Amino acid sequence: MNLLNDIPEAWRDILAGTLSSDAGRLLQQRLLELLLHDGDILPPRRAWFSALRALTPAATRVVILGQDPYHGIGQATGHAFAVEPSTPTPPSLRNIFKLIELESGTQPSTSADLSKLERQGVMLLNSVLTVASSKPGSHSQLGWQLVTDCVLDAVARDPNPTVFLLWGAEAQRKSELLQADHNLVLSAPHPSPLSAYRGFFQCGHLAAANDFLTTRGYPAIDWLALS
Repeated sequence: MNLLNDIPEAWRDILAGTLSSDAGRLLQQRLLELLLHDGDILPPRRAWFSALRALTPAATRVVILGQDPYHGIGQATGHAFAVEPSTPTPPSLRNIFKLIELESGTQPSTSADLSKLERQGVMLLNSVLTVASSKPGSHSQLGWQLVTDCVLDAVARDPNPTVFLLWGAEAQRKSELLQADHNLVLSAPHPSPLSAYRGFFQCGHLAAANDFLTTRGYPAIDWLALS
C-alpha cells in the first residue's frame, strides 16, 4: 500500500517524509492487512483524506478537530463530525448545529451538511482517519496520529492565521502543537451528549473565531452556509 497516492496533491510533499518513515510504513502495512483480512474499515478508502481535498495549509482558516470517524455504517464521510444530509444526524453533530443556532440566532436547515464549511476554509479533521464498524476508537493504535499531526503542524506553521477549535480532551492534547503568535487555539468540552452540557453550548467559539479572523482582515465564517 502506498497512501501517498491517495493523498491530495497539495499535501503530498508535506506528508511524504512522514509516510516513508518506519512508523509511516508500519501504519500502511497495518491498514493493508485490515483491508485484505477483514475489510471492516470506515469510511471507504476513497474518503480517508476527504478533509484535505479542498484545502491547503494557506487556505485553512479554521480547524475543527475530531477524534475518529463515526462508527455506524454509512455515517463516516472523511470529514470530522459531518455526515451526508440523507443520514440521520448523530447526537454530537446535532449539538454542533445547536451551537450554531445559539450563536447565530438561526436554526440550520434540514439539509445542513457541516462539510460545506470547507468552502470557506474550515477543515474538519479527525486525529484518527479510520475505525471499525460499531467499535469507536478501534483504530486509535494504528498510527494515524503520525499523519494528522503532520497536517496540523503544516497548518499551524503557515504564516496565515488559523483558529483551532479543540472540543474534548483528545483534541486538547494537540494544543502545544498548534501554538503560535499568529494562531488562536480554543478549547471546550466535546459536543457529545455526555459532555456538551458541561460548557460546550456556552463556549462562544464560533463568534470568537470570527472576531479573530475579521480583526486580521479575513472574512468571517458564515456558519449557516451548510447547504
